[in-house]
Amino acid sequence: MSDLALTPVTEIAVGITTALVAAWNAIRARHGEVPEAVITMATGGRESAVKLAHFSKNRWQAVKGGQTHHEVFVTAESLKGGAVAAMETLVHEAAHGLNVARGVDDCSASQYHNKAFKAAAIELGMTPKISVSAYDKKKYGFAFMVLGEEAMEAYADRIAVLDEAIQATRVPAFVPLGPRGCPECHGSQSWRQAMVTMAL
Repeated sequence: MSDLALTPVTEIAVGITTALVAAWNAIRARHGEVPEAVITMATGGRESAVKLAHFSKNRWQAVKGGQTHHEVFVTAESLKGGAVAAMETLVHEAAHGLNVARGVDDCSASQYHNKAFKAAAIELGMTPKISVSAYDKKKYGFAFMVLGEEAMEAYADRIAVLDEAIQATRVPAFVPLGPRGCPECHGSQSWRQAMVTMAL
């Protein structure tokens, strides 16, 4: 007997994506400067072992008219972290989106998140994570942010919907080659190690 009785198996990904879209809309309802974006959820290929999500400027183009749209991409493998982590990932990417809308650079090519990212994340209700190693602080800057109490309360209903929607998560089919990118956008060291264990 299947343990996915709440939703037909063929509709699991649709339900998760719908919940992610609703969560992004909830962020935008509270913070109007956060831009619209195409919300997608799938495997990120080999990068899925080290990548949670990304915000990408003008990644989609309308078939009619040629208008461009930003993208928020969430890897299916990252959903194993649960609903709260998924909501934190979306707010993290919303901070990037907010800075894109304002024309502010908040992240280097090496994924160092600067004070502009920190300010945007705090504006959206995040707070610096307490337990961050000196190495990660030096390499990734202010990337490590979590939802504050007010934001947790504000998004409680969206988190509940995400929790209900995440009835399955994608199992990675490969072992990551090593650290790469922002540990919040692209997975912390402990998260990468967990993915290695899952893949073996």
